[in-house]
Amino acid sequence: MNYEAMTVDKLDDYSAELKGRIEVLRAERRVAKDVRDRKVSLEALARKLGVDVAGITPEQADALLAIANAPRPGDVVVTPQPAVITSVGGTVKGSVE
Repeated sequence: MNYEAMTVDKLDDYSAELKGRIEVLRAERRVAKDVRDRKVSLEALARKLGVDVAGITPEQADALLAIANAPRPGDVVVTPQPAVITSVGGTVKGSVE
């Protein structure tokens, strides 16, 4: 594409179009990554339990993972809260994730 031949308005329009495409690709990547992460977790759980999870539905997989990841009595559950980190030059505010 010859960007030099394009007007400023055309370049702005093209830039906005590219930005839209990038956002669509990012959304698709997030969906694919979430599915992949769920499958990796399910495969690890299946190995740990010694069971075969091939052929189960996504709903069954989600239910199995929810049960496996549910807090048990005695588990420590940490909820992120804002933190104050003191540095040599002063105070830095941030959050702990």
